[in-house]
Amino acid sequence: QGLTVRGDAFSNNARHLANNGYLAFLIHYFDATDSATAGKLPVSRDDFQRWTRALQDGITYISKDGQVDRHRVGLLGFSLGAFLALWESSQDSRVKAVCEYYGGTSLFLGPAQRMPATLILHGEADSVVSVEEARKLERVLQEQHAPYEKKIYPHQEHGFDGPDGDPAAAQDAWKRTIAFFHRYLQ
Repeated sequence: QGLTVRGDAFSNNARHLANNGYLAFLIHYFDATDSATAGKLPVSRDDFQRWTRALQDGITYISKDGQVDRHRVGLLGFSLGAFLALWESSQDSRVKAVCEYYGGTSLFLGPAQRMPATLILHGEADSVVSVEEARKLERVLQEQHAPYEKKIYPHQEHGFDGPDGDPAAAQDAWKRTIAFFHRYLQ
């Protein structure tokens, strides 16, 4: 449900990125599909393709902004947004780094053509997106010889960084996110 459910949190994340020297854009990919089906499981292939296209269009749009260094584009995704960020980055050489929170590769529309530097953040007890998705992603990254870091948070559920999650895990994940982007985008 993305911005409709956690919009304030995502806006805060964008502000935190800006406070750390990044231009941050929120891409409203659900706007590319019928709002009644957006975010419903199972995800349809057509919706996933439309959302991916919205992400591609967003990257193209920001790449034309004179303030954006189009050679240092990073994506930050949560849950479905992480699946989309990972898929797009596996096909789009404009993406140099991805920080993904509790996403994975099971929604990929085909094989990864490439993978950028990737930070994997997942809760071990995730009942929405199994931690096995993090392990599958790690194998894809190894096959692609892509640099990556992985942190699995013990006893943590899906959305561990949210209001019902563990503040210590959320803080650790955010510190890792900023450090990862500093390492691969600056």
